[in-house]
Order: sequence, then structure tokens, then C-alpha cells
Amino acid sequence: MKIYQPYDILNFGKYKGEKLDFVFMFHPEYVEWLINNSDFFAIDIKKFEALHTFPFAQQYCSDSKYYNSITVFVDGEQRECSLKEYLTEFIDLYENQYLKIPEKKKHHVFSAKVIERNNEKIR
Repeated sequence: MKIYQPYDILNFGKYKGEKLDFVFMFHPEYVEWLINNSDFFAIDIKKFEALHTFPFAQQYCSDSKYYNSITVFVDGEQRECSLKEYLTEFIDLYENQYLKIPEKKKHHVFSAKVIERNNEKIR
């Protein structure tokens, strides 16, 4: 069985074509759902727990109408973009210290049930 790493690209499901670390950062519950509900999906738990997540953005990622297109205002101008474009720009700003919101990021901790299910598949 393949053990998915953060850099892997999903080739199925709601986030098909997206890097797994991007999906995990904004929607870790989706990764947990895959572990619990898919017989062919297991991850390297320690590598994923080391990533930061942005829980305030999860509400948008879990709603596909927001994921495909949102309206944003940049310098007073309205424009349409995908949520991925918007969040990628947000990450760049955050990582380059232009945006400082340390209380908004956290490390996701997998439940014992999810870890047990993941480990069953790896053995």
C-alpha cells in the first residue's frame, strides 16, 4: 500500500489534482475522512502533524461553491479567483511575515481512532 506524503498530489476525490499538504493545511478533516473511509489511503502521520493548519479557512474549503470561485477585493477592485489562488497568496504573505496572525495557525492532532485505522493499513 502506498503511504501518502505531504508532497503527493491527490488523483481522486474532491481535491483531485491538489497537493496533499495544501488540502491538509486548510481541511485536515478531509484527510481524516479519507483515512477512515478509504481502504487504499494511509499517510505518514508524523509528517502531517508537523504541518501548520489554518482552521479559519476550513469552512470555505469544505464548501465546494467557495472552493471554485470567490469574489475578493484588492486595492478597492473586485475580482474573481479560486479559493486556491486566494489561499496560496495568503500563505505567501504569511510565510514572508507580511501577515502576522500566529493565533490563527495550529498543528492538527489526529485522534487515536484515526491513527489506529491508519496504522492498520500500513502493517
